[in-house]
Amino acid sequence: MTTDAAQLERLRELARGLGREVDAAGPAGVAHVVERYRGLESTGEARDIALAAVRANVVAFAEAVEHDMPAERWEAPLMALVHARRLARAGIGLDDILRLYRFGQEWLFERVSQLAREETDDPACAAALIEQAGLLLFRYIDAVCVRVAAEYEAEREAMVRGALARREGVVRALLAGEPVDIAAAEATLGYRLSGRHVAVLCWTQRRRDGVAAETGAEDAARALAGALGAGRPLVVSEHAGSVGAWIAVAEATRVDRVALEDALREATPGARAAIGTARTGIDGFRRSRREAEHARAVALASAREPLCVAYGDVALVGLLAADVESARRFVADQLGDLARDDSAHDTLRRTVFEVFRAGGSHKVAAHVLHVHRNTIAHRLARAEEILARPLDRERQELEAALLLAHWLGSRVLSTPPDD
Repeated sequence: MTTDAAQLERLRELARGLGREVDAAGPAGVAHVVERYRGLESTGEARDIALAAVRANVVAFAEAVEHDMPAERWEAPLMALVHARRLARAGIGLDDILRLYRFGQEWLFERVSQLAREETDDPACAAALIEQAGLLLFRYIDAVCVRVAAEYEAEREAMVRGALARREGVVRALLAGEPVDIAAAEATLGYRLSGRHVAVLCWTQRRRDGVAAETGAEDAARALAGALGAGRPLVVSEHAGSVGAWIAVAEATRVDRVALEDALREATPGARAAIGTARTGIDGFRRSRREAEHARAVALASAREPLCVAYGDVALVGLLAADVESARRFVADQLGDLARDDSAHDTLRRTVFEVFRAGGSHKVAAHVLHVHRNTIAHRLARAEEILARPLDRERQELEAALLLAHWLGSRVLSTPPDD
């Protein structure tokens, strides 16, 4: 848009007039915005900051117009940034803040239009002046909103980082057994420490190209909490792609590994989890976490890459496998030819293992293995044939051998002979 010298001078005079009334403009602008957005505080410190921000924006716009400042040099005034930080801390959303600026733009355009009509008696000249001033105002507000949005996001990020750092510090102190003010810790964590907890460790599988699975470890923790009938868990970051969490559970809650696996598989493809047992109080908070760490160590050592490992299922593995060579001999003695390291014998071992783990239920084992119950019965019969004894004879020893074979795989199995 071209502007002749006379029109440019009128525009500058309009800007000077706007600058002269800045003290009156502040309260009027704030009143206009508050009337349209009731969520904005309009008293005390909040109002003072809002007034200062309105005045600063009016002055900055007037000076930019009066001195014909190029748009690329326009900057948000300091008080506008202070106001953005204040609103961020007050919990007002960015969308609402940008709406406030649109309301302010509406008010300022009305005032500029009034000044333009007062500046000249020529309707055409006034219309051109309003058009030019309106365009500049639009560009100014757009530039300021970009800077205000960046300031808001930076403040919110700093707040989140600070809150997360405080939470993680409290959790570290609790796990280390350091003296902690329980009431203050619970307030920081938003989590009751005197209750009953299940600790979980969740991590995402990574493909060979290093890209994390689409859904995150935190989503996995929430899915597990939902499967346990609990609310939002306490979650802290561990390292890339991994989180630790505590889930508050009722006394009667039973940790059903199959249900947890189903929830994890459905909600968070590519995620894995290690789960402690339900324990009470601060000591339980720590113990359940140590159990989850033990379960994760077994999961990571296992060739099976299990989806979900509960401590109760692997508590004996570390003890039994302390001497791997002795564990291998024990497995060979108990399983005989069933200890062969091939897919056919692995299928039979896995079937017996899942039936034992399900308390003898063919139905549950069939669900876990995704086969028909008749298939379970046939496999059990074949396993007994290879073992040359009933499955209930020396049951404890057989279960221990199957446990080692299931989790440690080739480390304790026998290499099948060449055909």
